[in-house]
Amino acid sequence: MERSKIARLIGALVLSVSIGKSYADIGLVGDPVSVSRHIPSAGYTFGPIDYVVQAGPADTVALTGGNNLYLNVENSSLLFSFGPIQGAGGPYPPMGHFISFQDLSSSAPTIVGISYNTDLSGFTASDISFTANSVTVGYGGISYSGGQYLTIDLQFAPEPSVFALMCFSAVLFMIYYIWRISLVSHL
Repeated sequence: MERSKIARLIGALVLSVSIGKSYADIGLVGDPVSVSRHIPSAGYTFGPIDYVVQAGPADTVALTGGNNLYLNVENSSLLFSFGPIQGAGGPYPPMGHFISFQDLSSSAPTIVGISYNTDLSGFTASDISFTANSVTVGYGGISYSGGQYLTIDLQFAPEPSVFALMCFSAVLFMIYYIWRISLVSHL
């Protein structure tokens, strides 16, 4: 095979391999999820509510019978809305009244970190916990006047295939580079 054909083949392979799934593609859209609200000491559970995550507000769900607490799941965030009227997490410790979110997909992205933003008075980082595929939000003891929010941003581990594709691309590039140097040195 001619060297120019080999160069084109290697270039095509590098390009095709480098067009793998990026960090931005990893997320929840299209995954089946489950959300429920719990007060263990009262033996109370609202849900589970199971559905498939869609982009945008189309999948916003009410987490109370009075439609006073909502959750909108986006690709990499959980958007809670408290209100429009006042309410409270009750006279419970933070994890004594909690909301549980779980990604049910067998190929769910692994949650490796979270950050949050809220205007709920008294809410702290200790009121949130997470595992590889779930997030728990404790809001026992929190009162809200209506209109408050809690946004939890999820950080996902990149898929192993991303690293494999990057390594394969690097090896192909090195082979091409070495071949190119040897071609120039033989001229």
